[in-house]
Amino acid sequence: MGRSNWSLKMLFILSETLLLIVTTTVSQPQFFHHKCSNNIGNYTNTSPFKKNLDTVLASISTNSQVDKGFYAIEGEEPNRATAMALCRGPVPPENCTICVKDATRMISQTCPNQKEAAGWYHDCQILYSNKTIQGVGDTSARILYFNTGKASDPIEFNQALGELLNGLREKLNEKGTPTLKS
Repeated sequence: MGRSNWSLKMLFILSETLLLIVTTTVSQPQFFHHKCSNNIGNYTNTSPFKKNLDTVLASISTNSQVDKGFYAIEGEEPNRATAMALCRGPVPPENCTICVKDATRMISQTCPNQKEAAGWYHDCQILYSNKTIQGVGDTSARILYFNTGKASDPIEFNQALGELLNGLREKLNEKGTPTLKS
């Protein structure tokens, strides 16, 4: 009788553990938006590009020192794969790291075999390509969402916004870029 109770307890513990593992695996969040570029080209699972892509995505997902919420890596030619991850400003570094890890797994599942893709979570975004993406002003992988809520104090909000924009204008002028008109 004692051995039977022990077996039932062990079975219960094992099934709870298995349920937790399955739930954790299945509950990986979906992107709230993604873009798979069908016109750039595809790759096969045995191609050198796939190997390079796996390497750069693994590098991003295991980098615990995401510098100020941004990380980019560029692979080597031939069959270059590049990737970049970006977290929203107020996201704590540990949450950024978790988000980037989820994003690197999800982008491969969401856009399989495509040489260029982007995915967005609330806290981060991921982008990979077969082209150089560092230092290139590419706006093709973008999404705009507007906050339709109202500021609790519109006067304070507009003042803070004005200070932010004036500060950005000053920084741009310091770097020798053309003066921005007010």
